Amino acid sequence: MANHQTFISYYIVLILVPFVWSSNTLTANQILSISSNLTMISPGNVFELGFFKLAGSNTKEDGERWYLGLWFYKASSKMNPLWVANRESPLYDSKGALKIYKSNLVIVNQSGNIIWSSSNAVVPSPPKTSSVVAELLSNGNFVLRYSGDNRGDSFLWESFDYPTDTLLPGSDLAKGVNRSLTSWISNNNPSTGIYALLSKNQEMFLLDAKSSPVYRRSFGLKTPYALGNGYYLQVTYDGLLQQFPTTREKTLIWHAPRDDCDRYGLTCGSNSVCSLEKVDVHEVAGCTCFKGFKPRNWWRWWLRSMTEGCQKISRLNCTGNGFQVLKNVKLPDTKDAGVERSIGPKECRQRCIEDCSCTGFANVELDCFLYSSDLVDLRTLQSGQQLYIKVATSYLDLLIDGDRTDSYEVVAARVQRIEFLTIAEATNEFCDSNILGKGGFGTVYKGKLVEGTDIAVKRLTRMSDSGTSQFLNEVNLISELQHFNVISLLGYCFHSDEHILVFEYHANRSLDLYIFGSTESSKLSWKIRHKIIKGIARGMTYLHHDSCVTIIHRDLKVSNILLDKDMNPKISDFGISRLVSRDHIQTNTNKVSGTRGYIAPECWSDKIFTKKTDVFSFGVVILEIISGKANYKFTNSKGETSLLTCMWRNWEEESLLEVVDPSIMDSSSSPLTMIQIVRYTQIGLLCIQNIPQDRPTMSSLVVMFESSTELPRPKPPVYFNSDTTYSTFEIGSTSMSTTMSSLVRTEYSTRHTYNVLPCVNVRNFNRASSV
Repeated sequence: MANHQTFISYYIVLILVPFVWSSNTLTANQILSISSNLTMISPGNVFELGFFKLAGSNTKEDGERWYLGLWFYKASSKMNPLWVANRESPLYDSKGALKIYKSNLVIVNQSGNIIWSSSNAVVPSPPKTSSVVAELLSNGNFVLRYSGDNRGDSFLWESFDYPTDTLLPGSDLAKGVNRSLTSWISNNNPSTGIYALLSKNQEMFLLDAKSSPVYRRSFGLKTPYALGNGYYLQVTYDGLLQQFPTTREKTLIWHAPRDDCDRYGLTCGSNSVCSLEKVDVHEVAGCTCFKGFKPRNWWRWWLRSMTEGCQKISRLNCTGNGFQVLKNVKLPDTKDAGVERSIGPKECRQRCIEDCSCTGFANVELDCFLYSSDLVDLRTLQSGQQLYIKVATSYLDLLIDGDRTDSYEVVAARVQRIEFLTIAEATNEFCDSNILGKGGFGTVYKGKLVEGTDIAVKRLTRMSDSGTSQFLNEVNLISELQHFNVISLLGYCFHSDEHILVFEYHANRSLDLYIFGSTESSKLSWKIRHKIIKGIARGMTYLHHDSCVTIIHRDLKVSNILLDKDMNPKISDFGISRLVSRDHIQTNTNKVSGTRGYIAPECWSDKIFTKKTDVFSFGVVILEIISGKANYKFTNSKGETSLLTCMWRNWEEESLLEVVDPSIMDSSSSPLTMIQIVRYTQIGLLCIQNIPQDRPTMSSLVVMFESSTELPRPKPPVYFNSDTTYSTFEIGSTSMSTTMSSLVRTEYSTRHTYNVLPCVNVRNFNRASSV
């Protein structure tokens, strides 16, 4: 009966009341019907409120649906409303209306039934002679109030308390009744979807269907949830937070998550910083533990599953601590942070020092944030805040020195220390059948962890301090590197006099097995070879110019280039590499370092090394890849004993086909292949110029490979016949190749004795004695 009375009342008003009212108000004796095609317009002609239609299938439940909503006045489309009243209860025909009923806003259908109501409006005793009116304000807030009472704190009901998927300027989630935005279920259905924007702990969180954070953003410290004029936020049905200007045209100016570093907990776990690294044309997210921290699960970490984050290497004492400074970062989640107002940086720092539970602090606009648990959701930004991480003072002064390492703790701060027993089991007790190769300082084994991950284990021979120094140097350098074309170090082990490195395993092993192998070379087409050359150039450019540290490899050769399952090159073996300053010119050394055939002339004559010494070695690698011949043991029918001079002569005489690996050129080779080979040969010859200043840089080489610009004309290489003594020669470290390692063992047998260590019976080792 009540519904029937509502139905009768609705049609009486529909017939008798003319549709004339103030453009932004609705009184108790007026209605806003779908059939009237009228709307309410805010002061200033910014917003418009009325009914809009969404089309669907032919079923009633998903057919024509009508909603009361808000959009920008004269917008190009009403299909992107800013607020929807009856998002869960649409009208299924055009015979509904909005009206004021018993001091509430209601939407009724053609039967007179109420399908939506502002029923939780607070209705105090009305002032005398006052009636209830609805009004669309200039900021887009649709309110219910008593006539004559325009005070904001006296509204009976307001749409800003019940946002849908959009946060308008002037609205504030912290003050609303419903303190969240919820997405549409689809692009054509405004029902509540799976994503929500929630205000919490002075920040905003974008949550998924499981109420797990997807993205976190702070909107300032004083008023973190309120938006200023000029733009609005919207949560999309597919889980994006978007920002638009308050104009009629919907022009996207910002969105999140933008990349993997934006995604809360998806890429990096606690106590680590996410940063983007450019690999080719793509940006790849990587994670870095704080100083004094290590990955919680090392194996997952190096398999690029870093969500478990990092943990302290050792427990902090209450005293003897300092702070690691992270600049230009997004501050971590403040869920466990205390905030103290009007405190400067020095006092804020002191508060954290005195509080044993404090894990770090940040000071922003005289607001002191004191963190007391794991730090979550950090990333680097172009313009971010400064965060201070509390760490033991011993970790603050750790330096990597190219010529010495004074403490094993330097290693412990960066990479995972692995139990010797774990490595022995993985390699089947270091049995000979698992040997991949041998070199100047040790043997490399293939291993398999319990969970099935293949690894390469480099076991140094028991030798002098130079071997230990080289081991520590390699750990320190590789632990700083993260690049697609540089090998990844998984861990290390000290056990008694054992020194072991654990790397990712690459099934195709080293490049020399293919280049110099009579049967394997046919597997390397020119397409694969030129991909390998360019990959090495990108990796070396990273080492010289783009990494967090600048590294000169000093032993670049084909046997130190590993190949993954897709034949992508990975630069390995950093045993004699050196870390140098960004503005490094040259370094003097008392040893000639590297592997014969790849060593630049200035290393032999002046005992110096620069970035250009790596460029020389890279040039040799290019020419060996093209010719299929090893420079060190090269001879031909013309009596030439240097591949470099032979390649230059044939390039000069335009007879490169005489020295190009026959497996490259076949009946299917295109003219373009030969053009590329000639260009790559010319680039290789530029790299082996006698004077370092005449050689290009690694970064310019990458450009040369990608362009067709004219190249400089290379001068003939100088054949350098070295006669250095063994006592001043520092050989290259372990190779994963059995082909080249036999040569190395023969050449330097006068200095080193290589003992193949017997298989270790792991049962003789007590787990308690493991590292």
